This record gives sequence, C-alpha cells and structure tokens, in this order.
Amino acid sequence: MTDDTLSSVPKTKLLRLPEAAHLLSPEGYVSVSTLRLEINRGRLPAQRIGKSFFVTPRDLEEFVKTCRVKPKDPAYGSNLSGETPKIVSSAAKAGSSAMGDANIALASLKSLGQKLSLGSRHT
Repeated sequence: MTDDTLSSVPKTKLLRLPEAAHLLSPEGYVSVSTLRLEINRGRLPAQRIGKSFFVTPRDLEEFVKTCRVKPKDPAYGSNLSGETPKIVSSAAKAGSSAMGDANIALASLKSLGQKLSLGSRHT
C-alpha cells in the first residue's frame, strides 16, 4: 500500500494481521501478537480463513473506539463539574454499633485462630 492510513483502505477489505498492525501503528507500537491476543479475548472481530486471521478496517476502527480511555475527574483540587460528590456506602453503619460489630468479629476470629492452632500440635 502506498498510503499507510486506515481511512485510505476500503472498509470491507480483508487485511492480514501484519498489514492491520502496520495500519494501526506504522511506528510498530501495535504488534501482530497484540491483535491475535485481542481476537482471542473477543475484543476484535476477525475472520479465520485456513490458518490466517483477517480483519477489516471497519473492525479495526470499532476496536480502537472501544480502547479509548475516559478521562478521570481530578483526584484533588476544585470539582470542575460543579457537583459535590456524594459517598454512599451500604456496608458502613454510623455510630458506635459499627465499632461494636467489628470488635465482635475480631474477637471471633482470634478465638477461631487459637482453636485451630491448638488442634494442630502434631503436624
């Protein structure tokens, strides 16, 4: 191919994996083994003809869209969205009863650990 861009190839043309890897990253950042791995994971649709895998430019474009990383909110500083984040936990109890439950669970585990260590003297 003379023009090495994904948009220059007909959307339904079957491409071998080395050609597809080169179109995705002419610099070599995407390898044939990476594409094969993504096919085996089910993230990249492909056709298998004989022993060779083939993908279309349309398949590659959809695959790249699914790989896009969504930006995260800043971990600190001002909240740019203007909303106050709300922390909701269904597991945590408010007040001293939560601490009491934790102490009971800890005492139970210690007791169980002592019983298990006493029973294994001969091993």
